[in-house]
Amino acid sequence: MNDTNKQEPNTSKVIPAIAKLNKAGFLVIIITNQSAINRGLMSTQELVEIHMRMLTEIEKGGASVDAIYYCPHAPDEGCDCRKPKVGMFNQVNGDYMIDYPNSWFVGDFESDREVAEKVGLKFILAKGDGGLRKAVDIILK
Repeated sequence: MNDTNKQEPNTSKVIPAIAKLNKAGFLVIIITNQSAINRGLMSTQELVEIHMRMLTEIEKGGASVDAIYYCPHAPDEGCDCRKPKVGMFNQVNGDYMIDYPNSWFVGDFESDREVAEKVGLKFILAKGDGGLRKAVDIILK
């Protein structure tokens, strides 16, 4: 799912990669910008329903996601949570006490690299089909 529409995420391609991370003992946390909410293109309830369907599909496939954090703000709102700002990462750290220097952030935009550097996470850019699978292979080496 991206920041501009209600497109359902295709979970079937990521389930095996998430399952590998689960088996290796990693937390799997999704951190996403969803400005469609504050731009009036989607309600918070619609996003929650999309996330619930996504989590259900992932669990049916034998994997799990530990948490989802989202920023509903548009880029021009100046919030502290929208990536590449660190607000959501600070919230994750408060909730889970993440050891950032020994943790990974897999992102699909170059701007994700910026926030990873700000908080001290190792970063992998994963784009297109197979991007997450390749990233997980690197992480688990």
